[in-house]
Amino acid sequence: MLLDEKNLRKGVLNLAIPAVMEQSLMMIVGVISTMLVGRLGKEALSAVGIVNQTIAFILVLSVALSTGSTVLIARLIGEGNRKDARDAMRQTVLLGAAGFLLISVICWFFSDPILRLFFGSADPEVFRLAGIYFPISLLGLPFLLVNSIISGNMRGAGNMKAPMFIAGLVNILNLLLGVVLIFGLTLPGIGLRIPAFGVVGAAWAISIARVFGGILSVLWIRNGEGPLRTPLLKGFKLNLPLLTRIGRIGFPAMLEQIVMQGGFLMIQIVLAGQGTTTLAVMQIGNSVNSIAFIPTWGFGLAATTLIGQCLGEGRPEVAKKAGLEANRIALWVSSALSLCLFIFARQLVGLYTQEPEVLSVGTTAIRIFCCTQPFLSVVVVLSSALRGAGDITYVMLTSFIGIWGMRLLLTVVFHRVFKLGALSVWFAYGMDFVVRSTMYRLRFNKGKWMNIRV
Repeated sequence: MLLDEKNLRKGVLNLAIPAVMEQSLMMIVGVISTMLVGRLGKEALSAVGIVNQTIAFILVLSVALSTGSTVLIARLIGEGNRKDARDAMRQTVLLGAAGFLLISVICWFFSDPILRLFFGSADPEVFRLAGIYFPISLLGLPFLLVNSIISGNMRGAGNMKAPMFIAGLVNILNLLLGVVLIFGLTLPGIGLRIPAFGVVGAAWAISIARVFGGILSVLWIRNGEGPLRTPLLKGFKLNLPLLTRIGRIGFPAMLEQIVMQGGFLMIQIVLAGQGTTTLAVMQIGNSVNSIAFIPTWGFGLAATTLIGQCLGEGRPEVAKKAGLEANRIALWVSSALSLCLFIFARQLVGLYTQEPEVLSVGTTAIRIFCCTQPFLSVVVVLSSALRGAGDITYVMLTSFIGIWGMRLLLTVVFHRVFKLGALSVWFAYGMDFVVRSTMYRLRFNKGKWMNIRV
């Protein structure tokens, strides 16, 4: 039995703390990496930002496999069916790796047309740097997918510590390589000199780290402990009934991510036409705000696992209590961090850049986000809980309303009608969080998700 109802908070924290630690380490390294690129100038910072958003959009094609298998594995582990849980992981990892190897090759050959399609209106220097960064970052994409699927599946099985360990090593490697390859290294005593590669170095650092993460996660599944331990290739054959169950969960999840990442991409396209300063503020704001967002995300991962396994055990009321408890703790933690960010916003932005305009606008953007953070906590944790129950169609529909109907539309309105400039997107974010948090709370309280079959 995964969760003791009498010690609900302890059960939530046992799963959430490793996830929060994992995400916190990723956040810290991500923040430092963004600072490193920021030292190359706002053009480099903007270029890396638009490429990362493009990569995120490409990755939505993997969500059908990763989300579908994670939710199904949580349910199967709750039912005590470890054999099918292992097989579900093997199906998704191998099919996903083969598919994304092909996708990466196609995107590599057409990298310039892809960037030109979405960001042709960007500053010429930003576009040039993005054209350098994008093809190199594609090299690690299949390995990123493998690591993502295996880590998600391990969380679905209740193993939060292994993904934390893998993420820690990957991100530390990315940081160390980033420092060396972006700025160069000279050790006169041994005659070693590595030149500064700038944006090229940042791209190679992230790609090498992703390759390392993919290999390490495969080795962990093969040689580590836990219910998912299995060789991926030995005796493999397609299991169509299991893939059908994965697809029944995963296809709506993929549509949700297409809606979500497509909206994010459209926002980047809109911002690209507003100038390099706006893009730089967006990149810095997202990086700093992740400090408050990470605990929420960790509790969201815990909620997905708890809901799935409790429903698999036939305990829907415990699942509901666990979801509400995870949301309650996340709300308090993220609100406290948001208060600190609000107070020290200017100092934090100053770690990325000293350009006066970016510094001023970025400070205001972070403070706007901090005021809406409590609503974001509800959005992340309760949407994750609904995914764990298989109620992904509702999450998809609300994502469309929030991101396309609220965030994207209001960004354009605030910019063109109210002349809010680079702050337009941050006010739109806040409105999106308020609306969707209300929708998720109402849906969760009604409890229809308790009876969904996966």
